[in-house]
Amino acid sequence: MVTFFGVRSGVGVTTLAVNVAAILGVVARRKTLLLDLSGDGRGVSDRLGISGDRSLLGLTTPFLRDGYISPNELTRQVVRYEPGEPWPAGVSALDILPGFDRAGLSAADEQRLHAYYGVALVRAVCESACLAGYQFVLADGGIWWEEKIGLGMLGDSAQVFLVSSLEEDDVLSIGGPLAQMRARDWRAWVIFNRSHRLRFELKYQIVDFPEDLLCAFVPPAEKYLEECRARGLPAALLELRAAGRRPSRFASGCVAVACLIDRRLKNKMRDSRGRPLRV
Repeated sequence: MVTFFGVRSGVGVTTLAVNVAAILGVVARRKTLLLDLSGDGRGVSDRLGISGDRSLLGLTTPFLRDGYISPNELTRQVVRYEPGEPWPAGVSALDILPGFDRAGLSAADEQRLHAYYGVALVRAVCESACLAGYQFVLADGGIWWEEKIGLGMLGDSAQVFLVSSLEEDDVLSIGGPLAQMRARDWRAWVIFNRSHRLRFELKYQIVDFPEDLLCAFVPPAEKYLEECRARGLPAALLELRAAGRRPSRFASGCVAVACLIDRRLKNKMRDSRGRPLRV
């Protein structure tokens, strides 16, 4: 599982997770599952225009009953994302497992999540996703790493992207989570939501960024945002719809993150007409 975390809210975690998942599932045509684990609502669903009552919460009952989640149970809760025009119908291989708002949970549901959500439930979802044939499982982790169950809910995650601003407090707060992730032998990257590149060592000498590591996260252009919101379309899909169009730094950055997840994808990207993208 590949997880996106933020040192605080508002730094672009959901934006990055949604767009990278869209690149994997639509542009690269790889069967991808995106989990909304942020616990603060249905941010992923809202970005993609997905409605309905399906959610991760719906998997707690079969999990508590059977001790595992079957691929059929998982299929009943996921929603296939279709980007719409100009992307042809059926091209998407991206499924969404919507999240939920913890503030609206009953006391019983809150207790069940604290007891099982940390490790066992998310691990069961990942195991079921593997059995169902998903090639990539991504998660919008929000800022849950601050809680005791934060790292536990990652299950056996091997790759983690921390999204941060360049404010001093945010940079210093990255040290703790990175140290814990490194202790678990996970690969972890830090992506900053500013337009310029930055290479440095953290105060605690935890990480030294390689030269080719993407460490600048450029927000999508304002001119795309209104159309993206209206159509439930990730900005990267809007920009990568034509092979002859040079992608923005935002779209290029999201492609770079996808290639960090799996370098074999570099020459596997296709535009809305199936033509190879030069990225």
